[in-house]
Amino acid sequence: MRTLDEVRWMALNSTEALIRASREEGIEKGIEKGIEKERIRVIFEALALRNIEVAPNVRCRIEKCRDMDALNTWFRRAMMSDPNDPVFRMTH
Repeated sequence: MRTLDEVRWMALNSTEALIRASREEGIEKGIEKGIEKERIRVIFEALALRNIEVAPNVRCRIEKCRDMDALNTWFRRAMMSDPNDPVFRMTH
């Protein structure tokens, strides 16, 4: 049988491990969110530099996107598409 002090020590260690894991997970999520926000900012910066107007519904889709593969696709389109290409214009 374990003593009360042993049980307390085990509980404390388990709690500390859980806190560390939660903190690390929170940091990772924060970093991911920061990367997403920066990618979105760069997409709009590239479009602005190329004088490509973005329809409000397309802007909203890009701003709400949390899929890095999709954001990378939007970035490539922003960098390489013809300014007259309708990809960033009003879509239904």
